[in-house]
Amino acid sequence: MKTATRRLLDKALRAVHAAETLLRAGDTEFAAGRAYYAMFYAEDVEQMLPQAKEIVVQANRHLAAR
Repeated sequence: MKTATRRLLDKALRAVHAAETLLRAGDTEFAAGRAYYAMFYAEDVEQMLPQAKEIVVQANRHLAAR
């Protein structure tokens, strides 16, 4: 995986973890913002790596289940 792609994926995962932390703390507004950015970063990864589409699909399912 290219360095730029790896950085974006790491950023997406950090945003997901931040969203979960904020959600557990009861801060739904900011949790939603972090979840939005997680999807934004994951979409950028998908554009760079078409085979990463399954990662984006799984992330969407994970966030939707929350």
